[in-house]
Amino acid sequence: IFWNTPIKWFAKSSGTTNAKSKFIPISNEALEDCHYKAGKDMLSLYFNNNENSQLLAGKCLRLAGSKELFNKNNKIYFGDLSAIVTENLPIWAEFSSTPSTKISLMTEWESKLNAIVKESMQDDVTGLLGVPSWMLVLLQSVLSHSKKKDLLEIWPNLEVYFHGGVNFNPYRSQYDKLLPSKDFKYYEIYNASEGFFAIQDQNNSDALLLMLDYGIFYEFIPMDKYGTHSEDDIISLESVAL
Repeated sequence: IFWNTPIKWFAKSSGTTNAKSKFIPISNEALEDCHYKAGKDMLSLYFNNNENSQLLAGKCLRLAGSKELFNKNNKIYFGDLSAIVTENLPIWAEFSSTPSTKISLMTEWESKLNAIVKESMQDDVTGLLGVPSWMLVLLQSVLSHSKKKDLLEIWPNLEVYFHGGVNFNPYRSQYDKLLPSKDFKYYEIYNASEGFFAIQDQNNSDALLLMLDYGIFYEFIPMDKYGTHSEDDIISLESVAL
């Protein structure tokens, strides 16, 4: 109804307001011109700030969700956005990622966790990508299997963690113990089933750069009217002033 090409994917999202699942259509154009474009911008911003990075010399450890078949005849699927993104990754991204797509999309968590640990420990992991809560479980499992004292003993070239989805502050101290290096970097991203919105564009920053060329329409509310605003108070991007 709303888009002019076939929709084969629906991202299952509970949002931030309640536990009722919503199914958000994901088009091929949304993947290419929003989510994958954001991934390229994320890497570009990181390399711009870290010219000596060796991130692409190794592999990025990713943690994706699962998918399910919704309509067998039309081969329509639903699942976590991360599963949809992983399933459709361009080949260059697949070569630089661990674990394999087959393992990434496994549905049973314990089996999946063990498979990721087994495969990723054999790779030269230079980056991490995933939600802090689930990634922490994975990394602690890696450490337990390895019998090492921290992750840098397993992956000495590990240099950055791209994280999003939840507030990172409650997890920061636990990650600092797993990655005891003042040179290790954390980069926050703000992506959701509805779209990819913002990326940290500087080292050691709490600010995110709003990405304006991903086909997303933005509206804003002045902070002095937040909570009491009416439709007349809503402004477009061109009217925003610092």
